[in-house]
Amino acid sequence: ANQRDFSEPVRWLADDAQREQFIERLASHGAQLHIGGRFIAVSGALDKGEALRWLRDQYSAESNVVSVVALGDSDNDVPMLEVADTAVLVRSPERDYPALSRTEGVVRTEGVGPVGWAEGITRWLRAEGLRD
Repeated sequence: ANQRDFSEPVRWLADDAQREQFIERLASHGAQLHIGGRFIAVSGALDKGEALRWLRDQYSAESNVVSVVALGDSDNDVPMLEVADTAVLVRSPERDYPALSRTEGVVRTEGVGPVGWAEGITRWLRAEGLRD
């Protein structure tokens, strides 16, 4: 996780006004910023949605991919959640679910954190007929 080629997580420790100045300055230089639960992800023109498209294309070239699932709990996960066949929104104790433009193929967990992730994957596996 510490070896990153395309983005850099920034944990903001200063006040909100300075944070906004930082975000505006980076954006004015072409950086993409995604505000997550604990970090600001700073990258170029790529995001998790582009990465998921690439990964799906790699597997599709070798075999038939039946379904792609993505799980997330923050705004920086939205591009990935929008691209997946099934988007699992994991409940967070600090904020509401991330807002998606889609309504089909969306699962919202009741569980928080790892419990929510397990709940989401279990529900997806059952929907795919891969688990009782």
